[in-house]
Amino acid sequence: MKTSVAKYIKNDHITFKYAKGNSDRSGQEFHPYHEILYFIGGEAHFISENIHTPLEPNTLIIIPNETYHQFLITGPQEDYHRCVLQFFGTEELYPLISDGMKEVCLIKMNSHFRYLFKKLIDLTEKHESQITNSVVLQSVLSLLLNEIGESNFLQTESHAIPDSLSEKSIAYIGNHIGNSLSIEKIAKELNVSPSCLAHTFKEQMNISIHQFILKKRLAMAHHKILVGDPPTKVAIECGFNDYSGFYKQYKKMFGKTPSSKKCSRF
Repeated sequence: MKTSVAKYIKNDHITFKYAKGNSDRSGQEFHPYHEILYFIGGEAHFISENIHTPLEPNTLIIIPNETYHQFLITGPQEDYHRCVLQFFGTEELYPLISDGMKEVCLIKMNSHFRYLFKKLIDLTEKHESQITNSVVLQSVLSLLLNEIGESNFLQTESHAIPDSLSEKSIAYIGNHIGNSLSIEKIAKELNVSPSCLAHTFKEQMNISIHQFILKKRLAMAHHKILVGDPPTKVAIECGFNDYSGFYKQYKKMFGKTPSSKKCSRF
């Protein structure tokens, strides 16, 4: 009988998940936390702002916060096997974020990476105290970030997107995310028709350009709110002219209101 596995350990700032089987990532193309995903096995294609590639088993994927990405499962769902480490943090808390986590990158697993993830997998099998789990999570994350800083990335020409229309669009959106944005305005800047831009972006990125802009803005807004910025100010800074519209979209994406204090960061 085919089964799915999902085991967790977490504290307020770090969540670790060991899973095999169906993915629950639908609609999570952006998020306000950093993510380190260990792709153990299965068949999947990875799409991000700077990389499109089939995934090979034993690959580590480094995903900075607020960065678009998708895992497209191309084989049997039950074979999709991974570990996911998600965390909030600043460059002051984790200095290597500034060096190794500025854009999506791929790293080939080595024995030390495997050892660290095995420690976390083993911890999901035990019934340790919250304090013990928190200490181990923090220690393993620090060691992983050190290891990542010393690793050779696999982001080669074969992984990177060529100088494409979607890449140029993403760069423009990133530079103007707090301003008024429309397909027409972006298309004009890139000297293409709006219909060409919309079609090409959807084909290359597996998301509409409208949804890309909306979800990127919401992920940025969520991060700003989590660090204490007022929601009304955040809405304006992230390009929302209508607070009621921002409120509705925020609640739809995160399952809580912008002023909520009761929900988990994740």
